[in-house]
Amino acid sequence: MQGRTLTAEQIQAVLDAFRARTPDDKAGTPLWLTLVAHLAATWHSYDSPPAVPSSVRVLIVALFKQLAALRGEKLVRKALACITLCKEGVSEVELGHLLSLDDAVLAKAYEWWVPPVRVVPCIVVTRLLADLRAFLARRGTGSAMGWYHRQFQEAAAAWLFDADPAFKQRVHTDLAAYFAGTFHGILKQYSEDLKKCVQTKYPDETGADRLVPAQNLLLAGDLFSTDTTIVVNQRRLAELVYHCISAGMEAETLAQLSSPMYLTCKFKASMGTDLQLELVSAMQHFPAIKAELGRVKSFIGFHISLFRSPAVPWAIVQAANNQPDESPVRKQLVDLEGKLKPAYLGFAKRCIQWHARPQSFDPCLLTLPAPGTVQGVAYASDGDRVAYGCTNGSITVCSITTGDMLFSLEGHTDMVFSVAFAPDGKTLASGSWDKTVKLWDAASGSQKSSLE
Repeated sequence: MQGRTLTAEQIQAVLDAFRARTPDDKAGTPLWLTLVAHLAATWHSYDSPPAVPSSVRVLIVALFKQLAALRGEKLVRKALACITLCKEGVSEVELGHLLSLDDAVLAKAYEWWVPPVRVVPCIVVTRLLADLRAFLARRGTGSAMGWYHRQFQEAAAAWLFDADPAFKQRVHTDLAAYFAGTFHGILKQYSEDLKKCVQTKYPDETGADRLVPAQNLLLAGDLFSTDTTIVVNQRRLAELVYHCISAGMEAETLAQLSSPMYLTCKFKASMGTDLQLELVSAMQHFPAIKAELGRVKSFIGFHISLFRSPAVPWAIVQAANNQPDESPVRKQLVDLEGKLKPAYLGFAKRCIQWHARPQSFDPCLLTLPAPGTVQGVAYASDGDRVAYGCTNGSITVCSITTGDMLFSLEGHTDMVFSVAFAPDGKTLASGSWDKTVKLWDAASGSQKSSLE
């Protein structure tokens, strides 16, 4: 119990809540016990204990309200929103930056004292995370943290956003701006409330640099050189497009997803599958740009082996340059000219220019590798899987959405000349010159039976 001793009356209050539980309350689970221990540690020995909730959700919300009263409602709500909405968690440093960009949080933090730089004091963030440390876990890359239990994710989302859906979109917008480096190196203007606080000490100040990072796609190295080690900004790659989509930022989403630099970095970071899923999500959210996003997806699918190769992006730049004028990828390539450093421009100038470059789009949507000559192809009824048999006796099952190989089925001793999915998509049948028909579990890839 965190080094605290409870009185008999307090122990009885905990036991009564445990006995009063229902199956929906989750009382008695490790999470419930952890939350009750956290609550009981705040009781004084001379106090009569309050009623202990038997519901995990009620206990979590009570914890959030307690933190809001202790640390400040604006600070706690924004911090919890960032932890909840970040796709792969948020680090302590990132949380400090995000809070520093929020004028309402700064105005409250500067109510009694205005420091010389416009950032949230580090101790404020450290104390808040210390209060939450029992309920956070490392996620994604680096030191990013997120809720360690689904119940916290759901409770925080309900408490923060159910009564104020616009707050959720505002936080997504703030996160997108942060991971895009929008406010790096510029004076972000103050809101009226923050201006009143700051001008009590600095009368002429109307805005300030919040000291947030640039969020460049590359942290080290040069994409267009074979002599450097590439270090990509995985935090930007993981978060930016997700928040642009969630915030309804259509133009920004298209700009990112059609950028040759962004596409290349995603594959360099082994995030090609995530990129394809981002494209699918964006096409669902933004019907107005679905056709353009579809062309980007087809461009990646047609050149999937090129993107996955260890070669420098020179070949990808050439592939983008070969696209029709209306291709969003080629438009981005043209826009990049003059904006990037000479190393890139040197490669761009070496692109082969077609005088009669085709202006029609290639109908090919996806190119998949095969270990031999393909003899038979079948589509699953879910529209997301394709299977093909080859002359070497293997069967490959791939995702049409991402291009990833799901299974390579081995068992035939001669070429496979036909494959077919069952109508429900759960079973795959294959026929071979080895005079057998094999049935496969399409979900696990295991062989179910062999018929001769």
